[in-house]
Order: sequence, then C-alpha cells, then structure tokens
Amino acid sequence: MKTSFILLLSILAGAAFATNPDEAFENLIDAVYEGDSQVILESLSTETVAMFDMVLVMVKSQPEEAAIELSETLGVEITVDELLEWTPSDFIDAFILSPEFVSELPPREDFEVSGFEVDGDNSIVFITLAGETEILEVSMVKDGSSWKLAQDVLESFVM
Repeated sequence: MKTSFILLLSILAGAAFATNPDEAFENLIDAVYEGDSQVILESLSTETVAMFDMVLVMVKSQPEEAAIELSETLGVEITVDELLEWTPSDFIDAFILSPEFVSELPPREDFEVSGFEVDGDNSIVFITLAGETEILEVSMVKDGSSWKLAQDVLESFVM
C-alpha cells in the first residue's frame, strides 16, 4: 500500500522552480501536504500534463461510472455534474483533499529524498519512507529550466 501511495503522490506533483531534482521532489511533497493543486499541476512535465489531460477526458467520457468509482475510492460524493465541470486542478484537488488520501498520508517528516542521479535532461530521484527498507525511484525530466515529474511515472500508475 505504501508503494502505491508513493506512486500516487509522485503522479500528483512535481517540482516548480527547483534547481536540482531533489529540490523539485521536495517541492512536490510540500505541495501535496499543503493541498496546492495549482503548484502540483505546474510541476508536471509537458508530456505528463498531456497524459493527465487524456485521463481526465477518459473519466469524463463515462461520467456516471466514473462518479460512482471516484466517490467510492475517495470517500466523498462526486456527482456527474461536478465531474463534467472538473479542470485538471479540480481532479487533483479531489484526490489530495479526499478523506481517504489524507488518512493514508504519512507524516511529512517520514519522507526523505536520499539522493538523485542526473543523465542530461533526465533524472532519477531516490526516496525513502520512514520504517520502509525499499528505496523508491521517481523519474524527473528537465522541462524548460525546471525539473518536473516525468510522464513514465503517470504511465506506471495508470497502466
């Protein structure tokens, strides 16, 4: 469950205005804990935003089913009318502010970025969670002048 949670956390955010990938991922975690969907959205790479938009279109293509499933998953009622009006920022808000997500969120101090490797415009950020021995790897890409969450992170969660 914790690995899935970290992947979801990774999908939802990236890194705005960070010089290094580790700073970028720290910004990601901060934005999630602060419930700042706009910073999260701005922190996704261009390709990740495009994929995220595609997921939202798919959700809206079957709004009745999606509203039921999202309501069950998030622990809050999502109506079809609400869902059809959602922007990407609303979609992120629904997840990061939901009681189910908040209840699974470990304390902020339990997250540690333990390092990163850079290869050109690509990077792997290494994350540890207190009490876990597994080191998680999150892909980041240089997008413009900022490090942002790579598309493959979202793909691994959606697929």
